[in-house]
Amino acid sequence: MRGRNHPVCGNQPHGDREDPFTVSAPWAVVQLLSPPLHCPSCRLQGTDPTVAKMSPAEVVRRLGIRGLYKGSAATLMRDVPFSAIFFPLYSNLNKWFGGENPGVGSTLAAGCISGALSSGLCTPADVIKTRLQVKGGTKKYGGIVGCYRTIVEQEGYAALYKGVGPRMAVVAPLFGISLLAFEVQKSYMLKRAKAKNTDEWQAALEEEQQQQQGDK
Repeated sequence: MRGRNHPVCGNQPHGDREDPFTVSAPWAVVQLLSPPLHCPSCRLQGTDPTVAKMSPAEVVRRLGIRGLYKGSAATLMRDVPFSAIFFPLYSNLNKWFGGENPGVGSTLAAGCISGALSSGLCTPADVIKTRLQVKGGTKKYGGIVGCYRTIVEQEGYAALYKGVGPRMAVVAPLFGISLLAFEVQKSYMLKRAKAKNTDEWQAALEEEQQQQQGDK
């Protein structure tokens, strides 16, 4: 990989090639810990009026620890491919837009476009995940394969892309702004660290020179 001087984030290694497994593995670990947060939100957003009346605490109490992980396999099926597509795409688009010195505009555009495309491609997995996590989803569909077959048989393949527009509209600015903020903060921290190291080196050099003069 080649390093390049990024005016936003400083000198960093942006590879021409990104290993999908490398960028997907950390995301997969995060998603293994997040289902307890996703599941209650899906229950509260469901159409069942009895679910809408429950508080988050009641949802957690009724589901139990094991129930909070319902749909976790479907979550991984959505988010691991998402990260495998998103991060290499972002890296290459950022370089394509901004060349060797991408700036704020190219970073924001690369993040938004990568987020929109990746989320759009992974929408079928998101639809399956959501349907399994709403109340009665597991009982109705059984699992990932059963949910997929039921949706296709009863509603057609187009149903797998329900909500793709709003999903892309939300994810695009979310990742664009997040990555831009990350790059700016990283740049600030790197500059501070570099300045601190320079000051410490200069102080050590002056101290050594004073010692040499004292020895004379």
